[in-house]
Amino acid sequence: MQKTLVAFQVIVSIMLIASIMMQPSKADGFNNFAAPSQDTFYAKNNVRTSEKVFARITVFTSLLFAIITIAINIIK
Repeated sequence: MQKTLVAFQVIVSIMLIASIMMQPSKADGFNNFAAPSQDTFYAKNNVRTSEKVFARITVFTSLLFAIITIAINIIK
């Protein structure tokens, strides 16, 4: 049972790393000062933007990672 949970934890950790790395950067730095972005109201408030989807995936995988970690420690 413990080996199975460790295997799931490795898979979830890889998914968590991938979801974090795929999120767009929020710091535009000087680029935002020189040429402000042209975000529309729809783009800012859309529920299905890729940014929000990746944020939800990150939250879900991090919670799953924490639950698996607790389960592994209880089984020990």
